[in-house]
Amino acid sequence: MDDENHTASMELMHELMKRMMHTLDRLEQNQQVIVQRLGSLETSVANIHVDLAAISIRIDGLDERFTRMEKRLDLADA
Repeated sequence: MDDENHTASMELMHELMKRMMHTLDRLEQNQQVIVQRLGSLETSVANIHVDLAAISIRIDGLDERFTRMEKRLDLADA
């Protein structure tokens, strides 16, 4: 009887280990997907920063032009 219990216990442990390994495999795959998506998000944020810098430069240029126009039209404060 002890041998049967031991065998059943070992089979149960084996099945539990297989399930745990399967779960770990799924978790690793999900983690890889998350890491890839995070990389894409980081790239997108970096591109947004580049776009914001370009917009800032354009706004600065427009501000300079506007200031020159005000001076030419005597609209600027002295």
